[in-house]
Amino acid sequence: MYRGETRIRFAAGACEACPRHAECTRSRRGRSIHLGPNWQQLQRDRERAAQREFRQLYRLRAPIEATISQAVHQCELRRSRFRTAAKRELHAIFAITALNARRMLRHLTNPPAQPRVQVCGAS
Repeated sequence: MYRGETRIRFAAGACEACPRHAECTRSRRGRSIHLGPNWQQLQRDRERAAQREFRQLYRLRAPIEATISQAVHQCELRRSRFRTAAKRELHAIFAITALNARRMLRHLTNPPAQPRVQVCGAS
C-alpha cells in the first residue's frame, strides 16, 4: 500500500450477493478498491470538467495543443540531441521558427476561403 492511499475491501459474501458480480470480479475473496491520495481532487476536477464554462475555456486550449503536438512530432522536440540548456533552447527556437515559416508559406500558397457575407432581406 502506498502512502496516502485508501484501500477499500468488500467481503466475499457482499460481492456474491451483488447482481453485477460476474461483470466485476472473479476473486473468491471479494473485491478491493485502491484510491490514490489525490482521488478527491480528481473527482472535483471531473465535476468541473462537466461544466459549460470549463468547456468554453478548454476550447481555447485546443489550437495550442495542436501546435505543441506538431512541434514535437515534426521538429523532434520531445528528445533533444543537445546536452547543454543553451543548445536545447536554441534548437527549440529554430524548430518553432521553421514551423512558423512552414505555416506562413502554406497560408500564402493556399489562402483560406473568404466568408460569405449575406445581406439581410436579399435573396
